[in-house]
Amino acid sequence: MAVWAAHEETDLPIGANFAGYRIEGVAGSGRMGVVYRAAHPGLGRVVALKLIARELSDSYAFRQRFRTETQRAAGIGLIAQAGAPLIYERGESAGRLFLVMRYVDGSDLGTLVGRDGVLEPARAVAIVADLAGTLDAAHRRGIVHGDLKPGHVLVPDDANAPACLIDFGVSPPDRSPAEAADAASDVCALGAVLLHALTGRGAGPVPMGEGIPPALAAVIGRSMKRSPADRYASAGELARAARAALAQAPSEPPLDPPPPAQGGAGDGRPRGRRRALAIRAAIAAAVAAAIVVALHAAGGSDGNARAVAEQAAPAAAAPTAPAPPTAAAPAQRAARAARPQPAVVATIPVGERADGIAFADGAVWVASPGDDQLVRIDARTGRVTAKAPAGADPDSVAAAGGVAWLTSRADGHLRRFAAGAALTPGAATPVGAKPEGIALDAKVAWVVSSVDDTVTRVDRSTGAVAGRPIPVGRQPIDVSIGPSGVWTANSADGTVTRVDPATGQAHKAIGVGRQPKGIAEGLGSVWVADNGDDTVTRLDPRTGRITATIRVGDQPSKVVVAGGQVWVTSFGDGTVTRIDPATNRVSGRPIRVGKQPVGIAFGAGNLWVASLGDGTVTQIKP
Repeated sequence: MAVWAAHEETDLPIGANFAGYRIEGVAGSGRMGVVYRAAHPGLGRVVALKLIARELSDSYAFRQRFRTETQRAAGIGLIAQAGAPLIYERGESAGRLFLVMRYVDGSDLGTLVGRDGVLEPARAVAIVADLAGTLDAAHRRGIVHGDLKPGHVLVPDDANAPACLIDFGVSPPDRSPAEAADAASDVCALGAVLLHALTGRGAGPVPMGEGIPPALAAVIGRSMKRSPADRYASAGELARAARAALAQAPSEPPLDPPPPAQGGAGDGRPRGRRRALAIRAAIAAAVAAAIVVALHAAGGSDGNARAVAEQAAPAAAAPTAPAPPTAAAPAQRAARAARPQPAVVATIPVGERADGIAFADGAVWVASPGDDQLVRIDARTGRVTAKAPAGADPDSVAAAGGVAWLTSRADGHLRRFAAGAALTPGAATPVGAKPEGIALDAKVAWVVSSVDDTVTRVDRSTGAVAGRPIPVGRQPIDVSIGPSGVWTANSADGTVTRVDPATGQAHKAIGVGRQPKGIAEGLGSVWVADNGDDTVTRLDPRTGRITATIRVGDQPSKVVVAGGQVWVTSFGDGTVTRIDPATNRVSGRPIRVGKQPVGIAFGAGNLWVASLGDGTVTQIKP
């Protein structure tokens, strides 16, 4: 995949020496590159070495900004009393830009909330106070963070250590001038971070009232006002207001009091329970109203604010006392609780790298861009049974009816292979510059071109292009076919596009999260893997409205609907996450697979996951 190419090139093996530092392991990865845990033999200390992605290191404009901003940011950590990782060194080696910073043992806030659940208000406010000191110190030096989000907040395992901000002023230059960030947008983004810490982004309407004192809800609402003049004047002022709100918060009635005595009046709930539900609904309404008006207020934080607000608005309209559960609900909950944890059955090496993957006719088909090959695996035995040359930089694969189809990014072709004992190549059809995702209906192969911003139709029986390419959104990466039509995930503009397969007409693009990389329709919804937000967006295909935004792993890349569940690969942390569509929540623990998983398919009762970083296919029994 184009956006991930930088990460595959930055892979430094454990024990390697780079710029005088010994690589000890990978600490994380993101749009800018890969962060390694490294040691300096002479200094005897462990550091975080951030190796900037090659595509950015090769950019003259980014190199200039990198030098300027890192030099200005170098003193922030000292001024803010360790609220930002200290920058020990910045430089260039072997043509690659790098930063060396203090190493922080812990997790980013997004991972922490996704793994352990939402934070207690006191802890969330303490984290915001740590970040506020850093932001104010940066703003005094004329530095704006510009991309403040949960993934850029490091929370140390040591409870006495302050939370840290990373990536000051050197995030990739992918915003339009209209989205230019300033100090006010950082303040708005800090409010969104506080809201995320307190609510997460889970099932349906965000449970915004649970545990959030009304005064603290008001602080969050003010921080995200549309007009910067109506927000707090500084991050520190926001933090002080949050602390004051927390100090005056009254104790809330218990959430689960004893059952009421029989024959009581009212709706059957204890008075304290009804009061708690009413408080929650009121808070939800207050915060939702404040956030909805802030959708376009905050540059880099706008996407996060929008995602939360679109879920908060339904919460405001929810009844204060939800209807009693049906008789089937306990059985459904018991069935979900009894569902076994999926198990890894096998790890199958297929080549130097593994990318697109599909299942058909008892076989698993894998694109191997490191070897420029198409690989076939027998699903019953897990053995590789055939390989064939597949053009330059094969990316995505689809198969049906004894034929496998594969896109080759480097030469812009769609290739066909007869799936006999030996893979027999057929015609190669030009389908636009850097074709990526492919999907098949009964007669047509649909292929997206990430450079031309189009989807092309190819007749499956003749291999000829059918009609003109159809314009969709910017940089389409993936395509899916479902009951409602053909859907493309458009990475560069954060949208999805629905195309009517009968007429070839593209409908108006629908905004989702940042950098959508994967898309699939199933269970009455369209599911989108938002790589830039670490979320999955759920859409109603009839209305195009977002019905849920679900926090998953780091850099979600592809999504598939199978076995009544939704499965998502996470490129950044090497996992597969299972989503329960009944609750819109992550179900069970993340499943560890290969390095940098980018493809997922279902067949023969198993999930099959292709991992770019180590060239393997992981077989999972759901």
